[in-house]
Amino acid sequence: MGGQTITAELDVTDDVYGKTCFQKNSVPTKIERPKKIEALRCDEFESRAFDDDKARFDNCVLQLQGSPDAQLYIIVYQGTDKISVTRNTYDKLSKRTLDYLVKTRGVDPRRISIIKGNTDRLKTTYEIWFVPPGAPLPVPQD
Repeated sequence: MGGQTITAELDVTDDVYGKTCFQKNSVPTKIERPKKIEALRCDEFESRAFDDDKARFDNCVLQLQGSPDAQLYIIVYQGTDKISVTRNTYDKLSKRTLDYLVKTRGVDPRRISIIKGNTDRLKTTYEIWFVPPGAPLPVPQD
């Protein structure tokens, strides 16, 4: 009904004085369109040292703590360089990230989704999204 005007009509009467005490009022009201809820990109960065990564995660966790119904949606794009293929693989980073967020930062694991991105990058890259309730999930970049 967003963008339309509706009219509310109130009719007040009783059985005893109905003819002498009859009131009727009509009020038009414009209905606003609902705002579109969208996910917000919290951060995007190449994975370097895990201590640096943790500082970036902490910034997003602070935002998450202010919205108890929201979720963190983390997309990990696997790198093709030597370090990414040996030490910073998707499996290792996703487990380490989840462990850090749950065990150290105290985030409920049901509020975290970690998925593998569609494409490889030169260096392993994180894309972190803050997803409020009702927002569509972000789509990994091609």
